[in-house]
Amino acid sequence: MTATAINTQEPPGARLTQGGGGLGVRADRSLTETNQINNLGDDEAVIFDFGKAVAFDSITLGRLALIPDAWAIYGTDADLTGVTSGGLASLTTGSTLLSAGASNAHSETISLSGTFRYLIATVPAGGSFVAGDGYTVRSLTVSSVPTPLGAGLLLGAFALAGLVRRNRAA
Repeated sequence: MTATAINTQEPPGARLTQGGGGLGVRADRSLTETNQINNLGDDEAVIFDFGKAVAFDSITLGRLALIPDAWAIYGTDADLTGVTSGGLASLTTGSTLLSAGASNAHSETISLSGTFRYLIATVPAGGSFVAGDGYTVRSLTVSSVPTPLGAGLLLGAFALAGLVRRNRAA
């Protein structure tokens, strides 16, 4: 799995950050910007690429504020890791919303369901929670998806057994 920091408002570029609270994004060098996925003047996200389709199970978020902070979690099979403009719509249009909400808990584990290659952790576009929302990604839990290769091998074994049986009968 790889993680990519995204800021869809230019400039500045986004940097992936990691601290005791989890993974976040730092998109500028001002004192007001925190190492969280937030939108303090920016449309930030972290995109996780699993390299293949996986089943999403859960994500644990950490927050630093005492007021409810909002999150939006999406799944997609489209490679959006190079998106650097167009706002949050450039990341979320065509993606599947897996979870959205707000909480002031120090840590929140959210159940997910869906099978995708990419997971997008961002903040909701618009709404009353947007100003100052921010969180970190503490952990992700995914499950592997069975590949069709096993079914092909099984069919091949049946075909081989049929040929052997036919040759013995002849």
